[in-house]
Amino acid sequence: MATIEIIRHKVSGFASSGGSVPIADGVILGQKSITLTGASQKASTVDATLVAADNEVWTVIVAGGPARIAFGPNATAADASLTNGWPLIDGAVKPFSVPKGYTAAVING
Repeated sequence: MATIEIIRHKVSGFASSGGSVPIADGVILGQKSITLTGASQKASTVDATLVAADNEVWTVIVAGGPARIAFGPNATAADASLTNGWPLIDGAVKPFSVPKGYTAAVING
């Protein structure tokens, strides 16, 4: 049973602003913890408060088993399926640049 933590934040150091190494800003804009149950079962579509704004990065942290995630304006479990979603191994910490207005869906992987 995987737990997915999604943290929304900005990134400093974009080349467009003269920076050379992007690093996460210290301010968390929003976060959600989702515990998945059952094999390859849709667990949750991230709630409406977790919608990306401009130049946002979502850091996804996985614990307790593999999972899959997908992003879109109306992300669904089908989007996060074995053929469509991003695979997340247990212990993964992955940043994603998420387009404005997108949300996420997660399932067991």
